[in-house]
Amino acid sequence: ERERDVHEDAEDGTADVEDSEPMPLELLGRLGGRRALRAIIRDFAGVVLADGELERPLFERVAADFDVWAAVDKEEAFLLHAMGQADFAKALHARYAGRVPELPSKLHARVRGALRQAVRGVCSSDDTIAEVMALAADLMGPASRPNPLDAMFKARAERVVVVGCGPVGHRLLHNLTQAGGRNLAITIFSAEQQPAYDRMMLTTYFGHRSRERLALTSEDMLCGSGVKLIYGEVASIDRPSKTVSFRAWGEPSSIQEVSYDVLVLATGSDCVVPPIPGYSPGLSGIFAYRTIEDVDGILRSASGGARTAAVVGGGLLGLEAAKALSDLSLETCILQRGPFLMDKQLDEQAASMLHAKVSAMGIAVHHSVSILEILHDRGALVGLRVQERGSEPRILTLDVLVFACGIRPRDQLARQCGLEIGSSGGVKIDRQLRSADPSIYAIGEVASVEGQFCDGLWQPGVEHADVLAQNLAGARNARIGDSDLSTKLKLLPFDVASFGASRAFWSQRQFEKQDNDGLLRVVHTDADKGTHCQLIFSCDGRRLLGGLLVGNASDYRRLHGLCLSGADVTDEGLLPKGECDAKRRRMGFRSGEHRQEETS
Repeated sequence: ERERDVHEDAEDGTADVEDSEPMPLELLGRLGGRRALRAIIRDFAGVVLADGELERPLFERVAADFDVWAAVDKEEAFLLHAMGQADFAKALHARYAGRVPELPSKLHARVRGALRQAVRGVCSSDDTIAEVMALAADLMGPASRPNPLDAMFKARAERVVVVGCGPVGHRLLHNLTQAGGRNLAITIFSAEQQPAYDRMMLTTYFGHRSRERLALTSEDMLCGSGVKLIYGEVASIDRPSKTVSFRAWGEPSSIQEVSYDVLVLATGSDCVVPPIPGYSPGLSGIFAYRTIEDVDGILRSASGGARTAAVVGGGLLGLEAAKALSDLSLETCILQRGPFLMDKQLDEQAASMLHAKVSAMGIAVHHSVSILEILHDRGALVGLRVQERGSEPRILTLDVLVFACGIRPRDQLARQCGLEIGSSGGVKIDRQLRSADPSIYAIGEVASVEGQFCDGLWQPGVEHADVLAQNLAGARNARIGDSDLSTKLKLLPFDVASFGASRAFWSQRQFEKQDNDGLLRVVHTDADKGTHCQLIFSCDGRRLLGGLLVGNASDYRRLHGLCLSGADVTDEGLLPKGECDAKRRRMGFRSGEHRQEETS
């Protein structure tokens, strides 16, 4: 009402805005034309001050002059929240000082009306924006300085904060910066003191020892894409105020804050270190196997006189780590708690073939092992006390111990801010990657899909990043499907692969013979060549459900593709000709019946 009265009086010429009210913003200094300036400030000052970043006396002064708080439109707040108040004031000062007084009142009203319309429509109309910019050009005339309205439209940027600069976080950034469309202001936090690198190829670092060869991006590339990179550890999330608090590297005592509109947790996972008597994080000679810093530590130990090493864990990562240690001329063994190597992906027959190949590399393998105690002297590892099933405890003398026995989602931030957690840890998300808070998403190893499972593989993380990027770029309805959990060892001198059409292939262990499961299995083992192949089909032999390959995985890509496609494989030559039908006849099958079938 006050604003309307002032402008009506101004139209009549009965009041002089410049003389009737005190100037509210000291930052704007001595301005010749306050009429148009005050109209714009009156519309937006409350939002501009909402962050509380201006000096307190100025904040109080403006609040006293303008009763703006109740009148602020939500969309106006959304648009202007991201723009720094000082920049806003400086832009107005630079462009409006001394120029606005000549502006006719009616033209000024048109500018204000178009500006308000554009803001309330979230500037979604190109025609509206063009109209405002044309009016602004008439208003201010030619000048070399930036147009302040450009800054205002730039304020449409939605603040996206990504916590975690690993491969999955990098994939998201790459997709967002390439997609275009929505105006996003992206900030990413890296807990390591370098941008994203390829963890999938971490083992190759033992050979080339070049961080640049592992790098997926660089500081210059991120900066050139408009991404702000912060090296530091995020300490907490304040959901009501939509801020994250962090400690930057090199400033551990200083807590800083960053605001967000969208927060993405891509914090990944930590290596699991079982609770073992004698263990403490500061012991030298003990390492996780997750980062470049871990590998650098192992290399220092190897060059410092270490002679013996053990890897805890006989999965994919454990096998790669053992090979790398062996290549450093360390006497290496694998300590596997399970009954055989890669027990989550292979059956006993395939694992037995793998065991023979690992042993032939000079790496000892111990199954069904319990670590009873870590032995140390003067803060350094000296050995382990272990017990294999059915044997007496014994001492292993060691210089290096590497843990590669599983991962645990890094969900501490989610727990701290009260997000819902999955049944096995991780941030519970829906199929659009949203957490219980619609402003917070999770991707990669920290994401628990529908609260049921976290996937520790690269491919599901890629899908998470791709789908979330589509939604943040404007798609809004993209959803993740059932992730492909197929795996293939890449860095050993022999092939190992496990592929399946669905999660059930591994969770139900369809690759193992089971009574009455109605599946057809074809197994071929060549001991002389050291190869093992097992393919699992639907009961009619038409669909390939999965397979295990050891020693030779040259056909992996083709088989994997057939498996995921669900195509009819009758004519692919994967089954012995007539074998399925002949066996069904011998077993007395009638049409529609399902029994377990197996051929070799």
